[in-house]
Amino acid sequence: MRLLFGFLFICLITACSGCAIKTVKTVEIGYVAGYANKALIATRDSEFKNAVVSEIVEALRNDATYLKIIDVKKLQNESTRDYDAVVIVDTCMAWSLSRRVRSYLAGVDEREKVILLATAKGEDCGPEPLDVDSITSASKMNKVRVIATSIVEKVRLLFASGY
Repeated sequence: MRLLFGFLFICLITACSGCAIKTVKTVEIGYVAGYANKALIATRDSEFKNAVVSEIVEALRNDATYLKIIDVKKLQNESTRDYDAVVIVDTCMAWSLSRRVRSYLAGVDEREKVILLATAKGEDCGPEPLDVDSITSASKMNKVRVIATSIVEKVRLLFASGY
């Protein structure tokens, strides 16, 4: 019996070790003082989200833009005042965004600078109204380019508007 419980415990630990949420590494592209346009991208780690963020970065890289990519866990350390655009890519679970993102958005003064992508594994989700420019999508790899293009267009509009 003791051997059975030991085996089950090891199986549980092994199974859960793959479930750990990975933290997105902070990356800065360009120089803060060197570029007129500044964008923050806060995201979570997943194949779909990473693909969307990669497409956004590739599109904006040549726009004389300073880009900072962070994990959503670090959002509370950032202010919309420091950026021309803030893109948040979060997971929608039970029709709600993560606590960290909801808390950040509750304290944002310049909501017009925020673009939110809320993703779900299955069907589109509909998080609570947040008074920010929002896109919801299932995490389907065939939607990456369309979603990234839409976000890039929104970011470029913010850059052009001079917020």
